[in-house]
Amino acid sequence: MSEQIALPSPEVKGSIAPLPYPPGWVDRAIGFFVPAYGSVILSPRDSGTGAVIQIASMLPAPLLAIVYFLWPLLGIHRLLEAEKVRLVDANQTLLEDVFQRIETCARTEQLDDIERLSQLMASLQPKDRILKQISTWPWQPEALRSVIATVLLPILSWLAQQVLQRFLPT
Repeated sequence: MSEQIALPSPEVKGSIAPLPYPPGWVDRAIGFFVPAYGSVILSPRDSGTGAVIQIASMLPAPLLAIVYFLWPLLGIHRLLEAEKVRLVDANQTLLEDVFQRIETCARTEQLDDIERLSQLMASLQPKDRILKQISTWPWQPEALRSVIATVLLPILSWLAQQVLQRFLPT
């Protein structure tokens, strides 16, 4: 029997409803990068005030893209986190109840019940470990690494190029 996950209602105090991604959100997020990186690629090499202006004009686009990408995911993360806490707490309550019943059976020397309850506890413990290991972030770590690489590598390579141009003779 599969268990349905009950997501908390947005009306619940402290709960924030996720913002849905509008159609074409990936295109728009990537679109923030094109003008910024295009201006760096197409502009003449300048190591003076123009470079500082170029850096300043380049920074808002990646930051906007990151915010545009992460904002809806933060709402989803909060919902997943709340549901995980609810499931872990429910399983902990079951484990505590079974443990109390085992202690009661031990005091009254009901050995048959102890064996049955011990099997029940043994089946609940792996579920508890699995629930605690579930990630509440709505993405795979590899996806986050690729987004970070997409955002940071061009900026870092451009900055390295600017630093090297200042110190190496041309």
